[in-house]
Amino acid sequence: MAAKRPDGIYPYIGTDTWGERLADAVENTCEQAGVIPPPRSAITEGIATALGDTEIKKIVVTSRGKKVLTPSAWREVNSGDDKVLLLICDVHGAAVVPWDLNDRTVSSWAPPSPEAIQRAVELVAAEADLENSEKAKKLAEKECDVRRRAPGGDPHAAAALAAAQDKYVQATKCVREAERTKAALLAALGQRRPRPVVHAAEEDGEPKTTLVLAEQPYEVAVHVHRYAV
Repeated sequence: MAAKRPDGIYPYIGTDTWGERLADAVENTCEQAGVIPPPRSAITEGIATALGDTEIKKIVVTSRGKKVLTPSAWREVNSGDDKVLLLICDVHGAAVVPWDLNDRTVSSWAPPSPEAIQRAVELVAAEADLENSEKAKKLAEKECDVRRRAPGGDPHAAAALAAAQDKYVQATKCVREAERTKAALLAALGQRRPRPVVHAAEEDGEPKTTLVLAEQPYEVAVHVHRYAV
């Protein structure tokens, strides 16, 4: 007996039958690929509801009597030290994070290698250094203007102006050096940012169905968020 799709305003809502079929397909495909599958409840209650029957029917096939994902619907990717299965499909109303799960933007992100993550940290520091250098340059420029307008009878005016001009020159050099450092780090990253590492949240040492982002410094998190936006 066919399961009737529930009524409502969401046309892509899934049924339990196809949710179970998707779970079978994911588990069997993960087994073939040597990847640990997510908890079955995460598939039936999470992924399946985000896909709905319409999309599940496109990515699930039967091979040798088993439900599996179609070859075009998945691929293996690295997330930190872990190998995960990336599901490529259209989701409906599901939240995503900026990593391989959002495959349409994956080319805008660099792999989260330790080297790339360290460069991102250095880039944030370089941006702060550049901002401070630019502020120092503006202050030095204002000081030069003030010294130029000083009364001509001041015997120390010339020396003060020369010192202010020297400070401006040094500040300008610092800005250029900061710009070069920032440009070099961006070039090393391919003008991209390393995508945040996503892994299963743990409770009492056991992985749960919730996905969390790996911890990172606040300044880096803000930087990555701005880049994502």
